[in-house]
Order: sequence, then C-alpha cells, then structure tokens
Amino acid sequence: MRACWLAWLLLCASPACLAALTDETLDIDGTSRRFLVHDYSQGKPTSLVILLHGGGGSGQNMVEQTGFDRVAQREGLIAVYPYGSSALFSNQLLTWNAGHCCAHALREKVDDVQFLRSLIDHLIATRNVDPTRVYVTGLSNGGMMTHRVGIALADKVAAIAPVISSVFGDEPERYYAMPVLLINGSDDVRVKVEGGDLEGFGIGPEPADLPTRPVAAQGDYWARVNGCKAFTDTSTPLYTLRSWSGCRVGGAVQSYLVNDQGHAWPGGTQGRSNADKPVTTVDANELIWAFFKQFQRHADAVAAADSYYYVGELHVPAFSAGSTAYRARLDLSGVVPIEFAVQRLTPLPAGTATASGSYDNGILRLTSVVVGSARYNATLLVLPQPPLRLRVLELL
Repeated sequence: MRACWLAWLLLCASPACLAALTDETLDIDGTSRRFLVHDYSQGKPTSLVILLHGGGGSGQNMVEQTGFDRVAQREGLIAVYPYGSSALFSNQLLTWNAGHCCAHALREKVDDVQFLRSLIDHLIATRNVDPTRVYVTGLSNGGMMTHRVGIALADKVAAIAPVISSVFGDEPERYYAMPVLLINGSDDVRVKVEGGDLEGFGIGPEPADLPTRPVAAQGDYWARVNGCKAFTDTSTPLYTLRSWSGCRVGGAVQSYLVNDQGHAWPGGTQGRSNADKPVTTVDANELIWAFFKQFQRHADAVAAADSYYYVGELHVPAFSAGSTAYRARLDLSGVVPIEFAVQRLTPLPAGTATASGSYDNGILRLTSVVVGSARYNATLLVLPQPPLRLRVLELL
C-alpha cells in the first residue's frame, strides 16, 4: 500500500497532474481567437500572467520558447498563451497589431487590444484569477503589443514586461502608475539597441510600418508616465540594469540590457533552428516574476472611463444611444474640419455605466478624452452620409 501511495505522489508531481491544460477560443466580434490556459492554481485565487508570442510565432511556440511554466507551476500561477492572427495560417506565422508592427495584424487593423481586454475579463470570470494581479509580458512583436497593453489596458493590468522590444516614439503620454520591466539584448540585430528599421518582421509582402526608437527610449517613456525623477545604472558581467527612482506611488521602471544576448528570450530556448540562441546566465522568467509579484493594481489607479488617442485611433468609452450602451473605436479621417470615421461600434451588456456622455439627435458628447498628455471634452456631430462620420464641433 505504501509503495502505491509513493508511486501516486511521484506521478502527481508532474506538471501534467498539477495543471489544468486547456486549448480554448473566445469569440471577438464574430472572430474566433485562440489561447492556451495552463492553470496551476489548484483551485486557489492566484495571479494571471499572459505571455504574448513574437512575430511569426504562436501560443504553443511561446510555451516552448520561454519555459515560463516552470515558474507558473512552482508559484501556483495561471499562465495564458494567446495566439495572434495570420492571413493564411491559423496556428503559425501569427502577429500582433502593435500600432506600427507587424504584418497581417497591422495591415488588417486587427483589434488585439479588444481581444486582450475581453480575454482578461473572460479569465477573471471563469478562473481563480485575482483581478488585482493580472500581468502581461511578451517577446519581440509580442513585447511591442505588451507596451500597447500597458497604455490601453491600465485599468486591467498590474504590471508589464516587454522583452527584446522597443517603442516607436509616438506613444501617448498619460500619467499614472504602471510598473514596467524591460529586457533587451546587447547583440540584437532585429530590435537594435540604437534603434532603426526592424529586421525580419515583414512577414508578408509589406515591411514594418515604422522603425523603432533606441531601446533606452522605452525606459524614458515609461519613466515619464510613472513620474520618475532619476535613474542609476548598475553594471555586472552579465547585464547593465537601469533603475529609475522617485516614481509615483505604485509605479516602477527597470531596464536590463543583457550582455551577449541576441534576439531571444534569456534563459529560454531557440524559437527555431536558425534563430539566435538565448544566454543561459540570465533567466528572464525569474526576473519577470520577481518584478511582477511586488505589484497589484488598485481600483483607483486608472479611471476606466478614460479613452486615449493612439496611432490614428480614438477609443471612446461607454456612451448611450437610446436604451443601448456602446463602445466605439474611431479612425482619424484626415478631413478638415476634423472628422472621425467609425471603425467599430460594440454593444455593451445591459446595465453598463455610461458616464462619458450620451448620443441624442445627432450629437455625441464625450468626456475624459485623452489626446497625448492633454484631456479634453468633445462634442461630435454624427454626419448621416456614408461612410458614417463624426465631426468635431467642440474640443474643450
């Protein structure tokens, strides 16, 4: 009997026994979006870590490339690996629409922000997720998408960690607490330390939209968002760490530049046979989790009703039209006087708060519209001729 009991214990020490591994989909405006859930929570409320694959990768590729499940199992986390989108393939050559990269997702203006927002809400509703401890990290194009998540979903996410990624220089500057950990490689020839054109991201007939800023610009951007005052650099044989101080309460920014590291996840595995090899002296998984677990999101950290202007888009918070609540995403039309073309109008569940204004007799009134570093109130006139447009009457 004792031998059988020991055999059972050994069997149940395996990751497969301790985790609920599921392959799931979520409908986003008629499109089925896939994600893998590796649930090590054992029925207890826990942290959620979302890991976004690189350009040309997949959710399963991210599982294998990072090896983050080792940390998830040890810490009792829920690790989720979403899939991007592709023009031809459902499970490979996938990308994220990170604003200026990459490929199919960028060209088709795939609403990956809405996908990830809905995914977080779905996981909180169906899993043992502590909603104050939702974290997002990503690799390469997934790291660029992680930056966008930190900007767009600050009301959902407690901290972010973009890896071998950078920013494009036109990110909106809102001011709030968003803990950010950055990891880049000193020898990366795709996302270069000095910035420049993206190499190897043109998966398809079109190149990436814009070159990246130097990788140091990421830290500078998030330091401004977090209100940080100064930084110090610490150099070791393995990496240089830049840490910002004097940040607003709940905010933090740290940036690692890993020596001898190319375009790979430090401490992980090669994404494919001809890809850069990751260093074994630095483990990105351990760095990321040690950073994440310090932070939780407070309900009043960011006003959920705020919208923002990002890469030609105006995201409108909830508003009412008759008895129905909506959320809208608008595109700048470039027409003078300024007009906004309705890109997506999404009905919201009954009872959704519509604190941002109302639609009545051709007028849409918005509050807390954030454009760059400024917040505005706007009155928009709905123009009846197709395509439906909204003309700015006032921007106060």
